[in-house]
Amino acid sequence: MSADLLSDNSCMCDVCVQDLLSELNIGPNKHHIARLAIMLAMDRHNAQRELTSQLISDLYRTVFSSNDIAQCFSDLLSSIDDIVLDTPDAHNVITCCTSLAS
Repeated sequence: MSADLLSDNSCMCDVCVQDLLSELNIGPNKHHIARLAIMLAMDRHNAQRELTSQLISDLYRTVFSSNDIAQCFSDLLSSIDDIVLDTPDAHNVITCCTSLAS
């Protein structure tokens, strides 16, 4: 369900996404949602990647804490060797997401 929600974020407002994420009752695992959003965005075009970064930025403090965002990027960087196998430009995508989400 969360993957469907995140892959469709380009047609939803951040308030709708915020409400739907709060209904999932994900507790301390919010960083996994941010990580999943970025991972899904890696297979998309640049405009959709930017929308994902903007969504994460918009949800910062209302859904995601600074610790959630830090853990998300830490997890992504920890698994970068595996991610690069599917997305050769993963370094650039993560760098772009980091700068847009901050």
